[in-house]
Amino acid sequence: MTGRTRLPGFSGDWETTKLGEVASMGSGGTPLSSVPRYYGGGIPWVSISDMTRGGKYIAETETTLTKEGLASSAAKMYEPGVVLYAMYASLGECSLAVGRVTSSQAILGIKVGPRLDREFLYYWLQYLKP
Repeated sequence: MTGRTRLPGFSGDWETTKLGEVASMGSGGTPLSSVPRYYGGGIPWVSISDMTRGGKYIAETETTLTKEGLASSAAKMYEPGVVLYAMYASLGECSLAVGRVTSSQAILGIKVGPRLDREFLYYWLQYLKP
């Protein structure tokens, strides 16, 4: 497909924009592993291994956080539908969160705005994967 090919029902010009103009982004964080009470709660905490093992959709994670663990770290709560993108190690791994999740700092959470479809972004990032 090229920029000259038109999709059925699409007659407008192709728009090129920066991701930051159509989505909001932020990375996660990791609570201290030396504090056991931060782990084992009901908050899914996505790691790169969850993404490589889980496929397109992430519904469950190997590790969970407690509310205290979430509050004590830079981890952020992402809403369902956020696009998760690995920035280190397995660069380019990509998943879609099914429910509310948090993540490590190695993962970028991308919340798409109304001008961007999350499925499109997921497949675009897969296409760009090194």
